[in-house]
Amino acid sequence: VDPRDIGHFVHGTTIALNTLIERDGAQLGLLVTRGFRDLLVIQRLRMPTPYNWRTGRPIPLLPRRHVFEVTGRLGPEGTEETALDLADVDRAVEATRAAGLHGLVICLMHAYRNPAHEARVRDHVRATSPDLFVCCSHEVWPRMREYERALISIMNAYVMPKIDGYLGDLEVRIAKLGLPKRPFITQSTGGIVSAASARRTPVETLLSGPAAGVMGAIHAARLAGVGDFVTLDIGGTSADVAFVNDGTPRISQSEHVADFPLLMPVVGVSSIGAGGGSIISVDEAGVMRIGPKSVGSEPGPACYGRGGTVAAVTDAFLLGGFLNP
Repeated sequence: VDPRDIGHFVHGTTIALNTLIERDGAQLGLLVTRGFRDLLVIQRLRMPTPYNWRTGRPIPLLPRRHVFEVTGRLGPEGTEETALDLADVDRAVEATRAAGLHGLVICLMHAYRNPAHEARVRDHVRATSPDLFVCCSHEVWPRMREYERALISIMNAYVMPKIDGYLGDLEVRIAKLGLPKRPFITQSTGGIVSAASARRTPVETLLSGPAAGVMGAIHAARLAGVGDFVTLDIGGTSADVAFVNDGTPRISQSEHVADFPLLMPVVGVSSIGAGGGSIISVDEAGVMRIGPKSVGSEPGPACYGRGGTVAAVTDAFLLGGFLNP
């Protein structure tokens, strides 16, 4: 195919999802309103599994020592109750540098109603420390519920460096091929967005690849006259399942991605860290575990013969007789 004949280029990716599942994203600090340092630890008071008293909450994407408090508070209507203290911001930036972190996420009380305090903090950090990247909650998810807003903002910044590098490389390679059209990236909703927009708000592409798979399955099922079905999409790092009724995907605002709630509207896909490249291990108690780490496409599972030395799910399927050698 002559690249000049291609009029539309749409790409689905699991980079953001894999980064969350494997927990190898950016090292971040979080700025919160004074008194809310334990936001990520407390999470929601309800137990994740009500019938299991030994259940635990997910380990936050950043530790408590990297959460910094800032004096200054807005009320629920957006009016200032306590003035912002930029000296606290300077101390937080200094601590961020000392810890070797890559950037800061800003999530202050009621910023969804009035972003003034977050904007001032963002501008101050950028003016004094332009090498640190900054992510504001009001720019990512301007909705109420402090924990979820902080979490979505952290997810966005956590996967941003990998998505930025990946999509930047994609754009360069497409240009070298002579493709005349800019690339579009599938969103978690099943729609598309420009690559530039995806690089600014990568959290919207968390379920990019899985959602694209569901939309493709709907198209194929429609051609076959099938309306109700279950999709199973097994990749290298995750296995994704979705239910489709009457040819319509379920749109959800209560999905969990890598143990964390995702309140953004997405195609209802459940993802677990059990892909073909997920590493199989045995813990200290002798219990076998799968994932969340993956061997990736290079070197890949050991049976690929590309230098892999650890057992992955694909290796188990081969030895178990499920795969043709």
